[in-house]
This record gives sequence, C-alpha cells and structure tokens, in this order.
Amino acid sequence: MDFLGKILGRRYEIVEQLGGGGMALVYRAHCNCLHREVTVKILRPQYTCDEDFVERFRREAQAVASLSHPNTVSVYDVGEEDGIHYIVMEYIEGNNLKEIIREQGRLTLPVAVDYARQICEGLDHAHEKGIVHRDIKPHNILVTKGGRVKVTDFGIAKAVTSDTVTQAGTIIGSVHYIAPEQAKGEPGGVRSDIYSVGVVLYEMVTGKLPFEGDSPIAMAMKHIQEEPPAPSCLNPEVSPELERVILRAMAKSPERRYQTAREMADDLRTVLSGQISDATRIIPLGDCPTMVLPTTEDLGMAAAKEKENKPTRKRRWILAAVTLLVLGLLAGGLLGIGSLFVKKEVPVPNLMGLTEDEARRELTKVNLVLVVLGRQYTDKQPADKIFSQNYDPNQLVKENREIGVMVSQGPKLYPVPSVKNKPLEEAKLIIAQSQMVLGEITEEYDEEIRAGNVVEQKPDPEVEKEKPQGTKIDLVVSKGPTPQYRPVPNVVGLSERDAIAALAAANLKMAKIGEVESDKYFAGVVISQDPPATAEQTIQEGSTVNVTVSKGPGPAAKDYVLRIELPEDGQPHQVKVIIYDAKDPQGRTNYEQQHQGGEKFDVPVKFYGSGKYEVYIDNQLAQNASV
Repeated sequence: MDFLGKILGRRYEIVEQLGGGGMALVYRAHCNCLHREVTVKILRPQYTCDEDFVERFRREAQAVASLSHPNTVSVYDVGEEDGIHYIVMEYIEGNNLKEIIREQGRLTLPVAVDYARQICEGLDHAHEKGIVHRDIKPHNILVTKGGRVKVTDFGIAKAVTSDTVTQAGTIIGSVHYIAPEQAKGEPGGVRSDIYSVGVVLYEMVTGKLPFEGDSPIAMAMKHIQEEPPAPSCLNPEVSPELERVILRAMAKSPERRYQTAREMADDLRTVLSGQISDATRIIPLGDCPTMVLPTTEDLGMAAAKEKENKPTRKRRWILAAVTLLVLGLLAGGLLGIGSLFVKKEVPVPNLMGLTEDEARRELTKVNLVLVVLGRQYTDKQPADKIFSQNYDPNQLVKENREIGVMVSQGPKLYPVPSVKNKPLEEAKLIIAQSQMVLGEITEEYDEEIRAGNVVEQKPDPEVEKEKPQGTKIDLVVSKGPTPQYRPVPNVVGLSERDAIAALAAANLKMAKIGEVESDKYFAGVVISQDPPATAEQTIQEGSTVNVTVSKGPGPAAKDYVLRIELPEDGQPHQVKVIIYDAKDPQGRTNYEQQHQGGEKFDVPVKFYGSGKYEVYIDNQLAQNASV
C-alpha cells in the first residue's frame, strides 16, 4: 500500500518513506497544524487483522508517549484511520547507529562509550516508567548531527509479548542482539535491555558482532550457550575496565548483569579513566583464542632466509637422525610425566551467603583458592557474608584457580532527617538532599499543626536515628483543623450579590452553574441551589453551593388597592406601606404619608408575582396580608 501524499488525522501529510522493519513502515511527514516535520510509523497491514495485537500496540504506544527524556524519541500522537494504525514521533535529522558502524567500522572508544552511556540514560528513564524496550539494536538508535543519541521504537517493541517471540519461523526482534532469556522464549525485562546494550557497545568498539550464525536459531543458541570473544582480542585499544563493563552487561545470567541501566551508565561515565564499580571489577576477563598470523611479506622473508640457510644433503641427513633420536627419547618421558602438567577441571561451589571461613573450606574441598577482592556496603547479603563471586556456581575451572569474592559490610547507614512540622515542599527538599527517598504522602486533619506542614514521618528519627541508603520516608501532612458543619442558608430569591454575602456569612462559597429564563424571578436572582436549604441539611465549612440564576423576564406586575382607616382621634398619624414580592424580596416602601385621625383612604400598590404587604401607623404594624 502506497501512503505517500496521504494525510492522517487531518494533519500529518506523508512526504517520503524513511525505511521500514518487520512490523512497521517509517515515513517523514509534515504536521500541517504545528508546521513541523515528524516521523510517522505505520503498522504493517498483516498485523492489523489481529485485534489483540492492535489493542496492545495502541495501549503500549500511548504509555510510551509519557516518556520525556533527551535520549528518547518523543511520541506526539497515536491514531487509527481507515484501518491504518500509526504512531507520530519526533523527527530526527541524522543516521541510525547501524549506518554509522557500517560507514566507519569500529568507533573511537570515547565516542562508543558516550553513545552507550546515552542509551543507558534513555533506557533508565523508560524503565523507571515501567516500560521495557525488548528490541535494542543499532537500527533503533538514532544519532543527531550534534551527537545526541535518541532511542526509538519503544511502542512496537513493547507490543510484542512472550507468546509472539516467533512468527512464521523467524524470531521477532534481531537475534544478533537478543538476550539469552529472550532467545529461550521468556519475556524480556530490564536486564534483557542491558544485555542488548552490551552487544551494541561490543559492536561499536570492535566493528563486529559477538556472534554470527547461519540461521536465526543458530544465532539464538550462541547467545544461550557460547561466550563471546574478548573485545580486546579484536581491538587492543579496549582497556580491561571497558572489557569488564561489556562482559558484565552481556553475562548469560541476568543476575550477574547490571541490575539497572543507571548502574551501567555510572560505570560508562568513568570507565575511560580506569574507574569502575567493585562489582564490575571482579568480572573475569575473556580469553583470546585467536593468534596473530604472519603477513604475506613476513612469509616471503622467512622463505628467502630458509633458502639462504638451506643445509646440504649430508647436514639434512644428520639433522633428521638427531631429530628422530630426540623425539624417541622424549616420547616415553612425556607419556610418563604428561599427567603432571594436565590440571583437572572442577566445578566452582556456590559461595553466596557464606562467610570467608566457610567459603575457604568449600573451595579447599575441590582444590581451589579463595581471594577476597574487596568489601563493600550492600543490602544483598548481611555483613561478613559473600555477595558476589567472579565465577558462576558449577562453572568448570582448573584446579588451584583463584576464586575472587566480594564480602558484604551490610547496608551502609545514614542519618534519618527530621522534617516534622516543616512545610511539605521544604520536607521534600530535605529528604532529596539526604540519602533517603520520599515515600508515600497521606493527609489528615490536625488541630495543632498548620495545614500543609508535616504531622508525622516514618521512620521517626527520634526512634530510628539511622537507616540504609534509599530508605523511603513516609509523610503525614496536616489538612488543618477538623472542619465544622453548618446549616445551608436559603439563598433562593436573593440577588447574586446578596446570595454571596449570605453564604460567606456561613463560611461557604457560591458557584453560579447556569442561567435560565424565568417568569417567576427577575434577572440576576437565584432561582435554585444545590444543596438545598433544609432543616436536616448541613455542609462542611468552605464548601461550595451551586446556584442557578434567572435571566428574566420575571413575573408581570399586578395592581392592588389597600383600604386604610385611621382611628377617630383627630390626631395626625404617619402611614407607611411596605411591599415584599419577587422584585424586592427584602421589601420596598411603596407608600409613606401623614394623615389625620378618622380618615379613610385607598393606597394603590403593584405586586410582582406573589408577595405580602405590611401597613405601619406611627411605626406600629397595623395590618398585613399575603397576596
């Protein structure tokens, strides 16, 4: 299917094909909305028929979109259109690492180490997000013109599960870089990515792959069973420290590899100066089975010299006789003493968790020698117990071989910082500057501790003064005093301003959620509230009451006439009429005049909707009624 010129998502216009792998086609596209170049990866049609696979593809691609790191390619968008499933990513100007290796052969050590470090930095960020790549290879490593490494193809790699390791007789992912456990059909994990980085670094410093084979299955078996040639055999410039970093990353057992990409990045940051971690330093160096053969020129010179010194026939006869005699004498002797020079191979015992004395006794039983390479703070084993050995248990070695071990000093303890009664942000900073890490944060009401300050921490430095590095500190943060609950005031019929004031007096807030037309209430008057004002309804202080406000027009005016009669005392009286209705629920003075006692007169009034009136004579309520 030709996608050139097609516009996906009404914004991504396909411009040119950049390449493609077994699972997707890769295109350069132009985003017509943001006016920038992007990379669009389109799932090949044969995978779109598998609904489960497509769903995993979409779900994992969306998860990868959460990555944000200088050494990972950013994912901008994921979509589907007319059965076309695609991922939109950052466009990188540059080559992939495989192209660079093909062009340059082996890379200089500083460049190779820097590239590998950047790969580890990007993977560490992904692993912290719970995302495993599972298909690290130079083809998926992009290098910008400025030397910035970008790891790509997270989404598709993650969509492959353990039940899709093989398809149509081939192994998904490149078997040149696959970890042994993946080659066995097991699901790949963080340490599988680290193995693949080791293979990529091997290829960068030697210009060659560690294993070659006639078929994918043969290649996979080599990853499972064989040790690679030592990198220094192919490139003498590779230092012992760098070789140990590569061999540790490519260890057959995941437990013997770097446990995190961060650990490997830390070693790569200092390896060229000869500094590596103790756990890496104990890795045994590989053997160099190959020999340096003489060049054609050397062979020619040797032949000329042989011809120059060619013995006569007589000398040749004497030389042959002497040779046969010596060989005859040696043959019998070698048969008798040969066994003295052939050392027996024995399996290395498992020394993990043993003390030095216990390990020495176990090694003595099989004629091996214990060498303590160092002591290190670690939580892998209790103090004075062995936590690492440089030969795997049951690995065959010659008798009298020295077996190096690292002995635990137990976890290193650091002071627990005190953050009680400190603002949360300050507490976070103090913990970040310590050897501890921030744990779970919960909230609770506290009558004494100010809102936002730490009420309690675990571990408590007053009880446990020191803890191992990386201990989580859980915090309880104050929400302030326990809130009070108040009755909900009735604001229906009040203007917005009066409703706000009434609710504020009850320590509540108002939110206008809409306006509707009303024949009952004038514009700007509250016509409903939630929660309503009822005798049993209470609400927490600081809560919000949602109100709906009238847009009018409100009720029409109705004319009424009030008949007023004054007492016949001949005295002047002050008469006042107050009206309460939808227009003025708080009341308005409709009439106010002075009259003589005994007068009888009518007062015309207007009511807007239902309401009531009050008649006052000399400020004394004389009559009232609802209308």
